[in-house]
Amino acid sequence: MTAIAAANVTVTTVQSAPSARGGQRMFEESRKNNLVKIVFGDGSLTYPTGGIPMPAIGNFGMRRFLEYISILSDNLDAFIYKWDFPNQKIRIYYPTQQTGGAGNRAGVEFGVSDVPALNTTLYAEAVGW
Repeated sequence: MTAIAAANVTVTTVQSAPSARGGQRMFEESRKNNLVKIVFGDGSLTYPTGGIPMPAIGNFGMRRFLEYISILSDNLDAFIYKWDFPNQKIRIYYPTQQTGGAGNRAGVEFGVSDVPALNTTLYAEAVGW
């Protein structure tokens, strides 16, 4: 099966706002906080090794650097979604012990044969410049 690629991830800016406050340095005034909607998964694409790769930073409303993504709302599927800064990927983990012969997978990352749900939707804060 084919793994999810950055081209299979859609990022939409829901709301954008500068994070600067009066009196801060010029550098901080160009910093952005954007609320973004991240959608991936078609029900057949598998989880890639090391996490879901993200598209270019321009998709998050940034021009120079994506400092971090903070996932605010998940897909309500009980999985744990984490931002992997060094690799610019979203990683998915099992939260609890699984039943049905799968054994204890609490805290274990998705495997390459796992398939994220159709149209997995996450809302996140993207911060950068």
